[in-house]
Amino acid sequence: MTTQMTRIFRIISPISLCAMLVACGGSSGKSGDTGTSNTDTVIAALTVDAVSSSSATLSFSTTPAADANIRVWLGTDEATAEPLFVVTSDSAVNHSEILPALWSAAPWRVEISAGTATSNTTFRTADPGWPAVCRSGDLTLPLNGAGSWSTFTDVNGSIAVEAASGCEGAGTGARLTYDLRDGEWVVAASNDSFASPVDLSTYSHLWIPFRGTAGVPLAFEIKLRDNAGALSVARIDGGAGVPVWRSWAVDKREFVPQIGTLDFTAITALEFALSWPLAGGGPRNGTLEVASPSAWNLTAERPEVPGFERVARNDGAMAAIAADLLARQQPHGFIPAWFEIAPDWHLFANAMALIVFTLEYERLTDSSDPGVGAYLDAAYLLADQLVELQQLSARNGAWDDSFRQVNGDLELHPVGSRQVWVGSTAWAGIALITARDGLPDGNRYDSAIVAATQFYSGEQSCRATAGLPAGSVTEGTEGNISSHLFLAAAAERGLTSAAVPDALSAFIADHLFDPQQRRFFCGVQVDFGSGYDSSSCTLGGSGAVIRGDARSCLDVTGNWGVEWLKRQGRSADALLGLAYSRHIFPTRGFSDAGVKGLGDIAGPWTPTVEHGAGQWAASGGPDANYVMAEANAKLCREGACQGAADDLTAGIGWNTVSTGIAPGAWMYLAWHGGFWSRL
Repeated sequence: MTTQMTRIFRIISPISLCAMLVACGGSSGKSGDTGTSNTDTVIAALTVDAVSSSSATLSFSTTPAADANIRVWLGTDEATAEPLFVVTSDSAVNHSEILPALWSAAPWRVEISAGTATSNTTFRTADPGWPAVCRSGDLTLPLNGAGSWSTFTDVNGSIAVEAASGCEGAGTGARLTYDLRDGEWVVAASNDSFASPVDLSTYSHLWIPFRGTAGVPLAFEIKLRDNAGALSVARIDGGAGVPVWRSWAVDKREFVPQIGTLDFTAITALEFALSWPLAGGGPRNGTLEVASPSAWNLTAERPEVPGFERVARNDGAMAAIAADLLARQQPHGFIPAWFEIAPDWHLFANAMALIVFTLEYERLTDSSDPGVGAYLDAAYLLADQLVELQQLSARNGAWDDSFRQVNGDLELHPVGSRQVWVGSTAWAGIALITARDGLPDGNRYDSAIVAATQFYSGEQSCRATAGLPAGSVTEGTEGNISSHLFLAAAAERGLTSAAVPDALSAFIADHLFDPQQRRFFCGVQVDFGSGYDSSSCTLGGSGAVIRGDARSCLDVTGNWGVEWLKRQGRSADALLGLAYSRHIFPTRGFSDAGVKGLGDIAGPWTPTVEHGAGQWAASGGPDANYVMAEANAKLCREGACQGAADDLTAGIGWNTVSTGIAPGAWMYLAWHGGFWSRL
């Protein structure tokens, strides 16, 4: 069976592994004249069975013995669509071929052909299941809450440790009851060394099961101590506010030295800390439960993803999302980024709205829908406003990241509150390129696109003069990748020199991709010294790259970082990034564990729509049809999609139950299909 599976994976076109297949029956074909033989070929007994968690067996017979081609489509694919994969079954009477399992809300169609004979059947995939929230690895670091602990507090804080059951009642753990009061931090350090030093040197990650008190905005820190007293710490901002059991995946390289240099071959004890965030308010007391951490090796445990999953097109859902955004558009063209909270006239969100309006205009034009004109007007209104705001921002071609509304018009925020985010500017540029290509008279946006590219070339030049890494425009991976996708698209259309995206591409490849785990870092750390002055292009440090930021970030390991790799001809690395993300980010809802999906860039805390469904599916992530169906059924209504299954106000990212532009827009792009190929 192993040999057979290997052969299939070698010859199929993009496909992804998932969970169980359930045969739905089918119809047998009839024999026909082969044209080259005096004997007709008959195909019979076509079944799908032997269902397992990762495959199913397709069985049939050909009389006489004959080679057979097996082709599989998504049930909603048009008759002219290319099959998702093709398998050649060697000459035999009784055929048995293993099909890789692929989840979909729609049934899958199978066609067998041998000579001129054909036979058809369908099968439907079952719920793939979702990883347990209590994750474990190969080696456990025992946690004794009833043992001896030393506590340390800032000012008049307090922290106490007691024994507790482990994750969801299994195993052992510790319960920390704390109150920072007027201080900034509290620490609990175990005085009990492990029976013998634990060697973590051959493992890549730790799973740390934990749960906290809802609404507490504190950071959760875990510290490792070795037999020489060296201490290193890893931190998750807002982790103390996750109210249900979750497993935090920590790359060992996230641990930052506090005392000495940690020896990962001789870990002897654990410490835990809670600390006040840099900004914000909220409760400063609560409980944090931690179960015994465990170590695992990503290379050994990460399942292989053999291909990219294609999402079934859903025109009805796309129409509902576009209509909802259209109804919310203001006379100045913009839409509030979130619908139930204070209006935020955010650049990235409105760039996504422009993309939706443009694609909906094209879609309705193709179908001769009489409502097409409304979307043409909406796209022009929003695109024209982007051009005006670019000029108002006066940022050498960049945009302010957001604006304020005053007397019905959009204006700049006050001095001191204005900021530029290179990723948002990139998506404004991508939106204008989409409008340029898709709208009549779209080349009227060429000058704005050119101006945005000049902002990036200016940033590259200034940073290089200061001594920062050549080609870079920021330190974060997402910002650099977004910027490159925009610049490469502009260069493709003759709107900037290819040297600008080429230099950025080299920086991304050289510094932001992790060759050890073959996934993207969240960013890169450089020596800024006393700081970078962009007005004089000077730097108070060497600018040398110190290390990659090894945290797990879904927006680059599993979303548009995947597209960037594919465009570089590195599909194998793109699939490994998806496999990594599928292992790290699956999660369930807080109050309703039946809501399943992937988390956001901050962690697998609660299912999100934009990152964990729309972007994931648009990139062809495994189980893409599943997470889209889950999000649509449980987190979207009447064309509006919420940010996440739950509010996690203490965390970072998009963990809000408010509905907004970007969640719906990314669902639209996933159902629409082909967006990335347009660039």
